[in-house]
Amino acid sequence: MEYEVPKIRIENGAFKKIPTHVGKYSTKFTIITDGHIKKLGNDLLSAMRKFGLSCNLIILPPGEHTKSISFAEKIATHLVHLGNKRDSCLIALGGGVIGDLTGFMASIFMRGINYVSVPTTMLAMCDSCIGGKTGVDLPEGKNLLGTFYNPKEVIIDPLLVTSLPDKQIKIGMAEVIKHAVLADAQFFKFLNRNTTAILSKKPTVLKQTIAKSVQIKLSIVKKDGREMLQNTQKDVSRMLLNYGHTVGHALEKLSKFELSHGEAIAIGMVAENRIAVGKKLLKEVDAVKIESLIKKFGLPTKMPSQYSPAQLKTAMGMDKKHIDGKLFFALPLGIGKAKIMHV
Repeated sequence: MEYEVPKIRIENGAFKKIPTHVGKYSTKFTIITDGHIKKLGNDLLSAMRKFGLSCNLIILPPGEHTKSISFAEKIATHLVHLGNKRDSCLIALGGGVIGDLTGFMASIFMRGINYVSVPTTMLAMCDSCIGGKTGVDLPEGKNLLGTFYNPKEVIIDPLLVTSLPDKQIKIGMAEVIKHAVLADAQFFKFLNRNTTAILSKKPTVLKQTIAKSVQIKLSIVKKDGREMLQNTQKDVSRMLLNYGHTVGHALEKLSKFELSHGEAIAIGMVAENRIAVGKKLLKEVDAVKIESLIKKFGLPTKMPSQYSPAQLKTAMGMDKKHIDGKLFFALPLGIGKAKIMHV
């Protein structure tokens, strides 16, 4: 099934223009954000009200633990008490957790209401805000409950990441590197050339990096909107985007999310490269280049020693990518090409 692309706006300074862009989607809005960026949430709330739009703000505790059914229920109850109806609109203001949770709420509240995505982290801008996946976690694993549900619009302001801690830029770059390895050797070279500029948050280079990463992800999800092409011969399958994630999600779960998503995916990519090299799909020289770029951005590459292979295998077995008793991996064939394989 093809993916219906929402309106995507990538513009330095776009945050200040949000009220002028979203008024067509509703007259009643609720912003959902977290405590890390409550000032940003209050700034947007004031701007929306000043523009004449009815708007409320829900501030959640930061962290992966809010991606749960219990928090979803609390948000739904709050939305009802705030007077939200089927013609209301949510605004997801935050990183991947807020985006996943708000999208999930929009998809189920009153059987579906509009929402707008305003990612505020490098990872969310470059990856999770694109593709229409929403979800909450269960104790057994990540995103085991979820929907495919598009925002009406994605508004990306690269200037928002210039105020982020350096670590947040590095974490986001794991998904950017993933996209380059999967589909664009020239972009991989660009990242190598511009590592310093990206890490120093040079606005023009950040915007280029985000825009290219979004373009690559769109090129994949447009062909397989609901991840239905699971045949291992389908090199257009959306499952390609799971490169690094079969191992990475298992590490996140084992660490009780002390390991960030980006860090876990970085380690996962290196680990899954070893599988690809072992199966003679990937040349050792390319595996070294990928690992070197991951290290260059200050991301970890070594498997944590406290987790045994048995623990890792059990955690991977709970993943959505475990189908008919087989684990599916997206494995690189080189820099710029990959395929789906079961192991």
